[in-house]
Amino acid sequence: PDNKALLEKLNNALAAIKADGTYQKINDQWFPQ
Repeated sequence: PDNKALLEKLNNALAAIKADGTYQKINDQWFPQ
């Protein structure tokens, strides 16, 4: 099966949450330094 479209959506979503700081916030919550 061709999951390219799904993968593209996931990558776009990841880029968006990284850009607005959400990713870092979640990362800090679950993986404290």
